[in-house]
Amino acid sequence: MKKLLGSILFFAALSTGAANAAVTTHQFTGNFTTGNDVFTYAFTITEDTLATFETFGYAGGTLANGATVADGGFDPTLTLFGSTFETLVISDDGDAVEDRESASSEFSWDDLITLTLAPGNYTIALTQFDNNWNTGTNSWTNFAAESFIDAANNQRTSAYALQVTLEPSPVPVPAAIWLFGSGLFGLLWSAKRKQVI
Repeated sequence: MKKLLGSILFFAALSTGAANAAVTTHQFTGNFTTGNDVFTYAFTITEDTLATFETFGYAGGTLANGATVADGGFDPTLTLFGSTFETLVISDDGDAVEDRESASSEFSWDDLITLTLAPGNYTIALTQFDNNWNTGTNSWTNFAAESFIDAANNQRTSAYALQVTLEPSPVPVPAAIWLFGSGLFGLLWSAKRKQVI
């Protein structure tokens, strides 16, 4: 009976975990050495996942881990490469972050990409504005300003900050309950057969 109770608790925890998948957040901060440097982060996902990629270097802000990013970094561009889509996903001056305006330049030139990704391999690349991916040559254009001056002639620093948030799509609650119920029925049936024998 104790083994049966332990198994029931195990399946309950398993079904709850399936219904509420864990969110992972990664923060990357640093400085470019040259204007045409490229920062990349490669990752693999095994289930449909809501992914958010956001820069904080240009206007500053507070990351999910509580770290504060100073205003003043360079004008970034985000490029997402993926095994599940042919066209690159690019963000330059994301509309959804316009409320984070740089105090030193009065522009909102941080970037934001939010989309649901299918299982596969991905790489998010962070570059300075004008260092873009050329699909014809499969290389970066290297046209970014070495002095970290933005498009409005504001002097910026070499600092960057990127936050990546990955939230696996939860199993619908009815499906999780069905899984739990099926497992529980199987355990009870097994226990009953053992008592009969």
